Amino acid sequence: MPISASTRPVCQLVPCLILGLAGLVASASEKDQELYQLGTTLYSRGDWESAAKRFRQVLENGSDQRLILLSRFYLAETLVAQKEYRPAKDYLQQFLQDAPDHPFSTQATFRLGEVCYLLGEEEPAFTYLKKFADGHPSHPLLEYGLPYLAEMQLKKGNLVSAARLFQESLRLNPNGVLAHEARFGLARSLEKTGSLQDAMRFYQFLVDHPESNRAADSLLQLGKIHFREERLELAENLFRKFNREYPDSELANPVRYWQGRICHARQRHDQAVLFFEAALKHQPRPAMIPALKYELARNLVEQERLSDAMIHLESVVSEFPQTDWGDDSLLLNIQVLRNSQQYDEAAKLCQQFYRMFPNSKLGIHVMESQAESLYATDQFELASSLFERMIRKTKDRGEDDQLASRLQAWKYKLAVSQIKSGKKQEASTTLQSIDLEKCDAEIKSASILAAATIQIDRNQLAQATRNLIEFVEANPNDPCTKKCVIDVTLLFGKRGNLQAADQWLQKIMDARLKTETGMQLAEIAFDKGQYRFANRWYAETARRASKKSTQARALMGSIWSLKELGNVESLLASATRLVETFPDSPEAPRALYLKTVLLEKSGNLDAAIEGYEKLVAQYTECPNFESALISLCDLYRQHIPDRIGELVPRLSRLVATGNSSHQDQLLYELAWLLQETGQKERSIRCFEKITLEHADSRYAAEAKLQVATFQLAAGKLEDAKRLYRELLQGTEKRSGPVGEKIESTARFHLAKIALDRGEPLEAYRELKLLLDRLPATDLADAARYWIAETRFRLGEYETAAKLFESARILNGISSPHAGRTLLRLAQTHIRLEQWEKASTVAEQLLLSSPGDKATCLFEAQYVVGRAHFGRGRFSTARNAFEKVISDPLARGSETAAMSQWMTGETHFHQEHFEKAIDAYQKAEILHAFPEWQAASLLQTGKCFEHLQKKNQAIRSYERLIAEHGTSRYAEEGRTRLEELQKTAVSSRPTAPDSPKKQPVRKTR
Repeated sequence: MPISASTRPVCQLVPCLILGLAGLVASASEKDQELYQLGTTLYSRGDWESAAKRFRQVLENGSDQRLILLSRFYLAETLVAQKEYRPAKDYLQQFLQDAPDHPFSTQATFRLGEVCYLLGEEEPAFTYLKKFADGHPSHPLLEYGLPYLAEMQLKKGNLVSAARLFQESLRLNPNGVLAHEARFGLARSLEKTGSLQDAMRFYQFLVDHPESNRAADSLLQLGKIHFREERLELAENLFRKFNREYPDSELANPVRYWQGRICHARQRHDQAVLFFEAALKHQPRPAMIPALKYELARNLVEQERLSDAMIHLESVVSEFPQTDWGDDSLLLNIQVLRNSQQYDEAAKLCQQFYRMFPNSKLGIHVMESQAESLYATDQFELASSLFERMIRKTKDRGEDDQLASRLQAWKYKLAVSQIKSGKKQEASTTLQSIDLEKCDAEIKSASILAAATIQIDRNQLAQATRNLIEFVEANPNDPCTKKCVIDVTLLFGKRGNLQAADQWLQKIMDARLKTETGMQLAEIAFDKGQYRFANRWYAETARRASKKSTQARALMGSIWSLKELGNVESLLASATRLVETFPDSPEAPRALYLKTVLLEKSGNLDAAIEGYEKLVAQYTECPNFESALISLCDLYRQHIPDRIGELVPRLSRLVATGNSSHQDQLLYELAWLLQETGQKERSIRCFEKITLEHADSRYAAEAKLQVATFQLAAGKLEDAKRLYRELLQGTEKRSGPVGEKIESTARFHLAKIALDRGEPLEAYRELKLLLDRLPATDLADAARYWIAETRFRLGEYETAAKLFESARILNGISSPHAGRTLLRLAQTHIRLEQWEKASTVAEQLLLSSPGDKATCLFEAQYVVGRAHFGRGRFSTARNAFEKVISDPLARGSETAAMSQWMTGETHFHQEHFEKAIDAYQKAEILHAFPEWQAASLLQTGKCFEHLQKKNQAIRSYERLIAEHGTSRYAEEGRTRLEELQKTAVSSRPTAPDSPKKQPVRKTR
């Protein structure tokens, strides 16, 4: 990475439609507009160089500022297509500066971010792309923007953000141009955050798709992961596979490096040496050289080729001291000298290490070598000092895993050095601090106390108790005695001898320690079901403790003990005291919840509601929040239903946990509340969850109906159809208004789906069943209209006309379908070529404007025009068609495309061929409806034939065949093209002075 622009096809450069630009430049001069039209046409055909030339001409000579602005934008796009990023950046910046609110500012913002990214200017790239992504979460160009942003976040080390962006990119574009790059980036992010299984899944996918260009990288990464997880055989097999499949890859040296590491781990040091030496011979990247030399030296040491190893180690230290392997190499050099008993030389290099790498994390290991060298040469005072420093450093570092195993050995050698130096008390203290689990028998026997500690860890409680009591009696003044008394107290408690535990508790003189121990004893007693002991010790701790947190914990323990003892009155008093005295403690919500539950059970609902409300409002993170919210929902539902809406945010959180016993009810209520507040998609997810996870719930049918309707609106017809069918299969299980509503809605929408799928007979059957079974349904009016529609679509126009007329009468003029009924009736008369009737009904609709007039009027106007055309009134028809074209509500509709084409037809029949060509070209260029584009190209070709412009006619037919080869107009286009091509051959002049003029055949 960076992700290369060459990985994406040029045709993806511009998401906006050239066809929609005419309205933006209508006021420009004719010359400027022609230049601009040339540029956009060439642009749409991918002729970038020519398009750029035209756009530059507009910028140089144009006078219309809107046209100049558009040309600047598209010039930048053509430059991007030609990989001229620097000038493209300048034009894009100027465009955004001049028109920050322009409709194309979205694409310009993205493109500017992309250009900066491809130029390596990551800060501005991130700014522009982030602005684009945040403002347009569903834009098609996120296919590129999200991987760019993710890659930059990954480079910055923002792994969670990078992974989220890569995941979102794959969710939106699983098969997109950059999908494999996103998978590789996501795998890297997951690997770096420790999600190795997920990372490996993505790497393996890329390995299995070598066309992704990331197969070799992924194979290397998989091998590295297996190596780090100590699955050496798997790693080795992957690297062998890499060598077979990618022998010439630039990653060959990294693979040799990891193969060498595997051999080292398997103690095949001779093979490891060969791998590292081979990598060094094949011109590795400079950054790899110190790593290779260090690893080579490690394996040479294992082969006892110490002098060879030290040459490489000294080379790393002298030539690459600032790399990650500089300090490692010097440390290994020191260890080689120490292990070969060259203690003085080792000590000198230790001093060199401190000077060169004062902040190295390996300093503790160097100090160990130095201390070991001093210890070996009987320099115990100096050795003691170093061992003490090492122990302190290790403790300060939290005894990390790498040093913990050595710590006990250092303590042992420190104790020996202290003994050798005459410091016996210090030696005793050191021996007592040793972790006996990690030491030999000699150190374990140093102290009875240490032995007792081990026995406690191993749950040998009786023996540990005897040893501790023996220690206490034998050493009453020992510093460890206080701790031993506490341990004995707790050991008696754990063994169930609470009387003895209480006696030993009284022997603790330190008030703080006595309080802490009493708390622990109370917890032990509670766990053992000894609630009276527990309550007494909890109560004493609550009185004596100096810390508020301890008081609150103890008081809560007393409350639970009182609950088990059935002492409700004392429990309520203690809970009230805890909540009022320690409202911010973690125990407060627990006490409040327990108190409120008891109040609810006792019938004190007002107090219970108040308690739940307080808990839900103030303690959203407490473990009882979910149960409290469920209880509050029930109480609101039963006693204060108008307040249930207040719980939406908290309901959402509760539903998200998925642990409620009322999950279906909560999901159902939350779904409707979300729908009422306009959060449609979240609402549907709740309904879906009911249908999937609570199929037997009383809410499941209504939930499934909502899901089906949503799927229908989203265009997922098969899913919607399946759900509606399932609902109908279960109709017999439901009765009453709810069942009727579900059945009528399901049948109605099944009919609509059938119509959308071109199955009018199926639609008719469903609608007929609907009216027969449920004649009083709210959908009856709509059903009558759509029954007529099915006949219309079946081509039964006589029957359709009668049914539309009947629906018009039965539904009345106030029906929401009245306008559509009149319109369809008029259109039916058109199909029957009943021009007078069609015109009368359409004009009636235009005058009355009933119902959904916004949908119907321009369509009715088209019918008027078509009726006039059918009677040969071409000029009058053209006026009607032009009204449709100029109607803003018709813009982008097929009716507008048809009107534009019919305008051409009116001119064609009047033999105004130039005007007809103009109208047909507008239909073809400005309206994206393939049928009318194909028809327009055919008619344009005919007009050119009439005008004896054969070459233009040929080009029109060729475009028709190339772009709409399967349309119903293509065959006639092929026939005409063949005739023109034959005519062109036969009419070729035999001599320069004897041209043959062909007769012109007028066609329509």
